Parts: sequence; structure tokens; C-alpha cells
Amino acid sequence: MKATIERAKFLRVLSQVIRACGTKLPATKTILLQSEGSRLTLMATDLELVITASCEATIHEPGAVCMASYPLQQFLEAVDSLEVIVSAEGTKIRLEGGDAFIVVKGFVASDYPPIPRMESEPCEIPGLGWAFGQVLHAAALDNSRPVLTGIYLYPDEGGCDLVAADGFRLAVVSIPVRGGLRQCIIPLKAATFVRDLTDGPVLVRQDSKGMTFSANGLCITCQLIQGFYPNYKQLIPDGGTLLQVHSAGLRRALCIVNAINPSDGLIRLRGSDGKLVVSAKNDEDIAQSMLLATGEIRLAINIRYLLDALNVVSGEVEIRTTSTTTPLLITQGPFQAVIMPMYDRWEEEV
Repeated sequence: MKATIERAKFLRVLSQVIRACGTKLPATKTILLQSEGSRLTLMATDLELVITASCEATIHEPGAVCMASYPLQQFLEAVDSLEVIVSAEGTKIRLEGGDAFIVVKGFVASDYPPIPRMESEPCEIPGLGWAFGQVLHAAALDNSRPVLTGIYLYPDEGGCDLVAADGFRLAVVSIPVRGGLRQCIIPLKAATFVRDLTDGPVLVRQDSKGMTFSANGLCITCQLIQGFYPNYKQLIPDGGTLLQVHSAGLRRALCIVNAINPSDGLIRLRGSDGKLVVSAKNDEDIAQSMLLATGEIRLAINIRYLLDALNVVSGEVEIRTTSTTTPLLITQGPFQAVIMPMYDRWEEEV
């Protein structure tokens, strides 16, 4: 194997795939380099996720070899040449750039973990990366309920819902789909990578155990989470009093009261007479901020959960509640967020 590549392109592609490298097994700490045709392809995996990307290259000898990610990244970042030559004889790999070179021991490509291939017809999902970004904040971070550590994809009337929940909150966004999909649960790590991949259309292939996302010359393959997701639609409240408020103004008010580090993250929302009062307290400190709003609300809620929902929207939002003990619903366009209230006796006016 021997190829000449522009250093900047090589480094850009490496920075994309290296995020998938694992730490447990020697093979998962390596990058698979494949030279064929006029492209050099890089691949990395942690056995649950695979990222593949390629760049233009002058291929002198086609071939494949595995190289540890650390020396490859260090050399490409440190060398100042415009082009880099990578060559391999057996498991001995040589990197050259300008008047510098390194020779390291690699692994034969056949030792690299097998990569699953999706044979289904591709389905195009416009704005999939953006949609993942709308709901990622609500996914569970602990494994007590594994299905809640992923993003639930539910096909629905020519589109699909992307859903995340952690038992205290729920986020849902609806997007169009061009093609057919089956409901599945996508790991949080894969959804995060797709969010960072592109805001445009993403081609998706799917089978019963895995899913592949392709866009901008990058391909992400992941195993799906097996299990049954809760019926999220029955968790979305219907009706209740309506409060309309600008998201930026409410975010600003929340940041003000957050300065005192409210006890248990609890803040109070009271809306009436064209204004919304946001207040909080701890053992000794009190904070309050006021902004214009239309409608009524009276609720205690976790400030971090509310901020997470507001950080993915802009402009005016609708907030609905039915009582101080029922969930709060935030709606803007295709996005919905449900947040459970916190117990508060409202014993003291702030």
C-alpha cells in the first residue's frame, strides 16, 4: 500500500472518524486505512459504532492496513508539509511529510473487526441532524432503563417523530421522510454524531439490528438498542391554560435567577396580567425577574430542564399547564417538550 494525500484533507478526515475509536481492545484503538482507486478511506469503531470517511489521494499501490490512532494524529498535526505519503509493507507503516518521517508497527487489515453492511433501500430524511439536536437533551444518561438512553424513531403519516425521554421530561420533534422506515431506538452516541454531521438531507439504511447514516462523504453505522419504547403520545398533555412568551426573554430571566443556585434547581413561574414572574430562592438568597407574556401560569419546575428545552428553540413559544401538579407542555412548530412539575407549597411570596 502506498498513497500521497494533502495533509489538510487527511487531518480533516481523521478528525471525523477518530471520535469512534474505542479504548477496550487493541483493534478499536486503531484506524483502518484503505487505498483504492483515487481515494483513501479511513474507518474507526468501538464495536458499537463505526465511522467511515474518505478523501482524494494519489494511489501508487492499493491496499489496506491498521494503524494506531495516536501516532497518526500526532504526526499529521505536527508536520508542516503540504502533502503526506503513507506506505505499508506487511505491518510496518511509514508516514512521510517534508523532511520528517515515522515508522510504526501496525496490524493487518484482516484483524480489523467486521463491519456490518445494510442492504436495504436508502431513505432520505431532510434535516435529520437538526432534528436530533432538538431532542438529545432529554435522553437518559444512566442505564437503569436502556431504551431511554437512545432516540426513538417512530414513523407517522409520511414523516417520523424523534423522541427522547428520561422519566422526568420528554422531547418530540416531527420531520418529513422520503421513503420507508421502521420504528427503532438509535443510540445517543450515534445521534450526536449525526447531529454534528450535517443539517441537510441524510441517507438512511436500516435492518433489524443496525442503521447507517450517510451525508457529506461521511458514513456512520450503529447497532440499534433492542427493546420496547414507552407510549410517548399518552404523556403529552392536552388542553390547559395557555401562556405565550418569547424564548430569549424567558432564557434571560432563568439565567438571572439561576445566579443564586436555587435549592434543588426549583424555580417558580407565575404568569398573569400580561407579565411573567420568574423567581427562586435558597436558604438565604432570593432572585426574581419579570418579563412580558400573554396568558396565565402557576407552576414550580426544574430550571435546568426548562433551559434545555428553551435552548433548542427561538422566537415565541407556547406553554400550557392544567394545574400545579400536572406536566408543563412547551410547543413551537414541530417541537414539543414535556416537563414534570416539582412540588412546592407556595408558602412564601417572593
